[in-house]
Amino acid sequence: MDRADGHLPPMDQAGRTQRAREAMATAGCDALLVSNLVNVRYLTGFSGSAGMLLLRPDDAVLVTDGRYATSAPAELAQAGAVVEVRALPAAEQMALVAELTLATPRIGLEADHVTWGRQRHYVRGWARGRKLVATTGLVEGLRRRKDAGEVARIAAAAAIADHAFAAVCPVLEQGPTEVEVALALDIEMRRLGAEAPAFDTTQPPARWPPATWWCSTSVPGSRGIART
Repeated sequence: MDRADGHLPPMDQAGRTQRAREAMATAGCDALLVSNLVNVRYLTGFSGSAGMLLLRPDDAVLVTDGRYATSAPAELAQAGAVVEVRALPAAEQMALVAELTLATPRIGLEADHVTWGRQRHYVRGWARGRKLVATTGLVEGLRRRKDAGEVARIAAAAAIADHAFAAVCPVLEQGPTEVEVALALDIEMRRLGAEAPAFDTTQPPARWPPATWWCSTSVPGSRGIART
């Protein structure tokens, strides 16, 4: 929702990174490799489909591929994230992580997002000689605390969902299909400035009253849900 985003308060990107470092230290890690893309976006503003964030006590590095060499720095700058971007082929990315963590004895991994096989691959490869620490919910725990910018975006997303449903509701009397309603809601939410629906817009079970509907939308950096 780029048009409306300029009128919303900024999100506390620096505060998020600092809190992540504190949680990382509490978990006994000297660095944290964030691989869950939702958490990467939360900490950096990066919205690409491939990337990982190496968080260290004094800096942070987003590792991604060449597709995002231009867009990633722009997104991070817009979000206010003080993070270096390194864009290189996938085959070279873990070598870079190895280089950046050469003097790092304990590296945290997101246990819920790294398979056992991949962890063993890391141990035999770039992380050889270093201790990999399984962390659970480290960044997710931080996401429970909403800053003023997030609250404003949730409210904006809910308002868009409300207005989109109000605009589409008269169409229901014409007996449209679920796909037609979903498409109409999607178009209306985007017209009102939404970045995209937060999840697929779906029709509830037939036993629900017609006035009860779940619709959702998202604005940059947050997701909001409104029930109307």
